Amino acid sequence: MSDQDKFVQRLSSLGGAAGNITLREQLGWSEEKYWKVREQLIEANVVTIGSGKGGSVRLTAKAVFAAEKDLYVPLRETISKNWKTDWPVDELLIEVTASQGKKQLGKWSQPDLCAMTKKTYKYLSQKHIDIWTFEVKPQGEMSVTHVLEAVAHSRFAHRSYILFHIEDETCLGSGEFAHCVDEVDRHGIGLATFQDPKEYESIVWHREANRREPNPEYLEEFIDQQLSEHMQSHILKWLK
Repeated sequence: MSDQDKFVQRLSSLGGAAGNITLREQLGWSEEKYWKVREQLIEANVVTIGSGKGGSVRLTAKAVFAAEKDLYVPLRETISKNWKTDWPVDELLIEVTASQGKKQLGKWSQPDLCAMTKKTYKYLSQKHIDIWTFEVKPQGEMSVTHVLEAVAHSRFAHRSYILFHIEDETCLGSGEFAHCVDEVDRHGIGLATFQDPKEYESIVWHREANRREPNPEYLEEFIDQQLSEHMQSHILKWLK
């Protein structure tokens, strides 16, 4: 294990943030070695400087959410707690579906997150229950190919989104981001970027997904094979 990995691992064991003195003592390093590795990790945007007597460091979002799977639960919790801010619906449930499901329904058939919403129209005497899918990608994986994964989900969803985890907004001026925007516009799916999956304010909805009516057979099969019993029971409850 490299010195940088040891630094990150020990900092993680301390809750992701610690004073320099405490962390150096935990590592058992000389001051020279500690400050050298610390500066390397700061330059790599793996740790950032904090405050406190003697100074402190904490892991950045890049370090905490290095793997795609690490983003799922924080995003689910963030959207679940803050959906009323932007979502014009009466109720919402959302769950992680990346590794869920009784069987595969074909290539790119498992979105990372799936939300279910209900909206009632007073004068139309109608209830709309919609399925929203989200394909999530970690930093460094912004690509049109991943946009096409989200497009594939629109086969069985009313609205589909691609969510890219970004380090900062500089990537929004890149050619790759422009290509992604062109592709989502062409297919009518949604696009969002976020810097911290735990902060709803960091999510920027660049494109809203167009609502579509999927083939009822595909939608029924997706609900039956990919959603949890908890979600399925709520659909039946909402339909009453």
